[in-house]
Parts: sequence; structure tokens; C-alpha cells
Amino acid sequence: MKISASYSEEELLTAREFNHAKFDPSVPVEELDIDKRILDYWRREGLLPFIPKGKWAKVSFMQILWIDLLDAVRSLELPVRRLKDLTDYFITRAYHDELPKKNLEYNRDKLEGKAKLTPLTIEELGILHQIKDRLRSDILLYTDKWDINYFSNLVTESILDQREGGVLIFRDFICEFVGGRYRVFPDREVNLWEPHVHISLGNGLKHFIKNEELTQYERFFDFLPSDEQKILKEVRNRNVKSITITKSKDGEVLRIDSTKAGRLTEEQTDAVKEILGLGNYESITLDTVDRKTISYKRTNKTIKK
Repeated sequence: MKISASYSEEELLTAREFNHAKFDPSVPVEELDIDKRILDYWRREGLLPFIPKGKWAKVSFMQILWIDLLDAVRSLELPVRRLKDLTDYFITRAYHDELPKKNLEYNRDKLEGKAKLTPLTIEELGILHQIKDRLRSDILLYTDKWDINYFSNLVTESILDQREGGVLIFRDFICEFVGGRYRVFPDREVNLWEPHVHISLGNGLKHFIKNEELTQYERFFDFLPSDEQKILKEVRNRNVKSITITKSKDGEVLRIDSTKAGRLTEEQTDAVKEILGLGNYESITLDTVDRKTISYKRTNKTIKK
């Protein structure tokens, strides 16, 4: 599912702008590239409890991301029962847990704890004042219950941490993740070798947030060798002084050296990440600014008939 009237790169938001506008009902339902009959069915089945009957005028970015998740599961031909499992896990549970109130109390306690150690900024004092006002309003807390849930928490955490977030759907449970952190309710062990479906939030976020920001998010790779993960991490953090990549095609050698500032430029970093993402290399030798050298050689296996 996507927004049919897709935004141009110039119209896309920064992560900060998205975070501020994520709950604003601003996108007409007609702009969603999904059959209206499907949306009506999902609402009748209780999968869109935050949208009252007869009020389809506009939806928020966060609601679109939720619809995108449901549509991804539907496109994989998983049964409707799994859609209901997702709704119970992320939305219904949050409603009964009074999650908006818990979020506000957590942020209030965090700011008040910080205030005991160091004076708060004017912006932080303003946020603390708003939080306390909202906690005193039963009407506002009730309104928030239709917007704030465990799914919106997951999206927000992924954006603030700049790490890939998403959902893993196993045979008998739902798992959410941000980077290498997994959460399951009730708590249980997560074994990635068990069959599951992996759905990333990035597929939905790309319709709102600038690509140049999303490409900086730390991706979570299940099965990459540890040395390759280290290389990707150093490149992502721009802790690179020089890098030599031997490409597999014709044995071509690509060498990128540091700038006078001692690190790769943003353009050089993007070029390296593109090469690594395509996987068209045989070996990598990387020298970091902190004087660590990392080498990785890919071994191709040939199956003899």
C-alpha cells in the first residue's frame, strides 16, 4: 500500500518534522492506494478501532503506517486472524493499559529526574509543563487513547533511535523489534531460526521521510558475518579513514581515502554503502580513525555436480 499521490523528494519531511505531525489527520482517504472496500471490512472487523464509523475524511501519518502494516500482511496471504493478532497486540492492549498516561508519566519522571541533576532548558520546562497539564485532563487522556498505542511507540522509537524497526510474525506469537532489541508480550524467547515473516517499518516511512535520512538508519541483518557487520557499522558511523574494496567483477580494485579532515565525505560514505548493499565485492580492508583495521573476505562456494 502507498499514497497514490506520492510526495516528491522535495515535499518529503525530515524525521523531526514527521515526529511532530505524525498524529495530525492530514491525508484524505481517497489518496490511499488501497480498495475502500478493504478498509470498510477492516473497520467492521475491529482492525481500525481508532477511526469511528462515518469519519473517513482524513487519516494521520501514523494511521497510514498501521494500514500499511495490515496491507503488507494481507498481501502475503496470511489469514485475517493474524491481522486481529496484530491489532490485539499493538492497539487493544495499549487501550486497556492506558498507554498514553503511562507514556506521559514516564517522560514526566525522566524530566524531573534530570532536573535534580542539572537545570532544564526553557524547551524542556515547557514540555514538562505540557505533560503535567495533559495528565490533569481526563478528556485529553481519553482522546490520546485513540492515537497512542504500542505501534506508534514502536514507530517513534525507531525514528528517534535511527534504527530499523518492524514486526516479526511467528506461528503463535508477535514480536516487535528496533535494531537488535526484541519485545514480546507476554515475554518469551525469540529464536530467529524459527519460521517467521519479517515486516520493516521502512516500507511505510519512505512515503513520508526523506530518503537521505532513512538511508542513515542502522539496518538489522539477521545472518551477516560478524566482520561484515563491523564494517557496515564503521561506515555508517563515518569512523573511516580509508577503505579498499576488491570488486568481484574483473577483480577491479576500488580505493577511497580519507579527506583532509580525516574521514570520508558524505558522498564517499554513500558510495561505499551502495556497494556493500549490492554485495558486488570480494574483499574489504578498512582503516578507521581510531586506528583499528578490519578486513573481510567473502568466500564463494561452488557446488560440484
